[in-house]
Amino acid sequence: MNAKAINILHCSLGPDEFARVCSCKTAKEVWDLLQATHEGDVSTKQTMIALGNSEYESFKKGPCETIQDMNKRFNEIVNKLS
Repeated sequence: MNAKAINILHCSLGPDEFARVCSCKTAKEVWDLLQATHEGDVSTKQTMIALGNSEYESFKKGPCETIQDMNKRFNEIVNKLS
């Protein structure tokens, strides 16, 4: 089962990511390394959430900003929090 999971993970990765995880022995090691690489550790996540909350709380329309631009910026902030 582990070999099949590792194979699926390896096949879904690009060459750079594959090189990063090819020495992992278990699918869990591969997954944990990919997760840490792309999402960061717990303290990084907490920092990103705090920054996103700060951006959300201070969100205002800019003086020359269109509604479309404001909506795009708002969606980017919300996506950071999800």
